[in-house]
Amino acid sequence: MKRKRLRIKVRVLNGDGAKWISECTNTAEKHCQLDRFHIFKAILWQVYDKKEAKKIARLIKSGNVQKALARIEELKYECGGECDKVEKLQNLEECLKSNLDGLILYHERDNLELPEPPEGIKNCKLLLDTNIRLLIKIFPYKEEQE
Repeated sequence: MKRKRLRIKVRVLNGDGAKWISECTNTAEKHCQLDRFHIFKAILWQVYDKKEAKKIARLIKSGNVQKALARIEELKYECGGECDKVEKLQNLEECLKSNLDGLILYHERDNLELPEPPEGIKNCKLLLDTNIRLLIKIFPYKEEQE
């Protein structure tokens, strides 16, 4: 097992941003990213206007993190100063700002050079996409109508 670990050149850790996740390994070069489930769940829970939440999620998904943060800031003023709404938006803003690097997907990063997969191994992104499609079929998600 030790011999195989030495061949790992890059490790991408996908999680919710908890500190223990980035500390779980000291082998290979590691890059942490927030998984989309946790990002979008936090947005939906913290943004009071669900249409705005979807807009913010789309901005982050398209890589426009600064625009998403600016929109969160605007929403703090548009909610009429309601303390609970402002507090939730501040929590979301802090969470996103403290994980800015993790919001950028590993394969979209400029500073990460991925090695070619070994012979017989398919593109890992393709494998991940296939797994996600399978999970969606098993656990279908239906939007709630407001």
